[in-house]
Amino acid sequence: MNSIDYKHSHQVCSKITQHYSKSFYYLFRFLPEAKRQALYATHAFTMITTHGMKNTHTPGQKQMHFKKCEDIIKRAYKHDRKYFNHAIEPALEQAISRYEIPEKFFNDFLTGVHLSEYFKQPLEEINLIEYCHYAKGCITQIYSMILAHDQVPLHEADSLGIALELSRIAAQINLDQKANKTYVPQTWLENGQVTSKTLDKVVQTAENFNAVAWRGINLLEKDGSQYAATVVSLTTARILRKIKNKGSAVLEKTQQLTFFEKMLILPKSLSCKP
Repeated sequence: MNSIDYKHSHQVCSKITQHYSKSFYYLFRFLPEAKRQALYATHAFTMITTHGMKNTHTPGQKQMHFKKCEDIIKRAYKHDRKYFNHAIEPALEQAISRYEIPEKFFNDFLTGVHLSEYFKQPLEEINLIEYCHYAKGCITQIYSMILAHDQVPLHEADSLGIALELSRIAAQINLDQKANKTYVPQTWLENGQVTSKTLDKVVQTAENFNAVAWRGINLLEKDGSQYAATVVSLTTARILRKIKNKGSAVLEKTQQLTFFEKMLILPKSLSCKP
């Protein structure tokens, strides 16, 4: 890019976020402008990366796309503005600089993309938690750098991301099995099979991590940041409760919250309490 057009870059990031994640887009729509722009920029990068991997087919295409995404991050941290070649780069580099986001978090995210693409079933619980960190925990850590002010709750943010990924695994366990992907550890299976007890273990582990995440919400600023994090955590708790109520039926049908169920969470989140 020959000239830096931050306004256009922010508009592109906003449109990408709205296209791929409408709930995310509207949840952060009323945050202060700087935070909103930073969240949209970082989220846009994750969407471009993950959906680009899904939409490429040959190993060569996937490797090329992954390399382009790696280069976006490298240019952002080197502040190589004259070499920017994607519309999101000015906004992303601005967010990284403004909120001093460590490069490690983005490298962890890229590791997660690679692990998802070349997935191997985890052997033990520790391997599953590690995968969940790379898949979601590092992303929520990035967001916590933007939403917090002084003391950034990185451990709690990581826990929220892990809970999010575990809830996704539980809700979509039937789809993953059909795709020959078993995210639960081998040690959680019964005779090599996913059972209702296996599902209960996933849900309980997710609830434990979500409980840890609550401790960090009070460290976020009271400018809409606490409310946004509360909505995410309560939504996670609600889908986990729904999975528990459905029991073994989850093994046959994917679970998700209805629009009405999601709307009920919004007023409850105003207290910023579990």
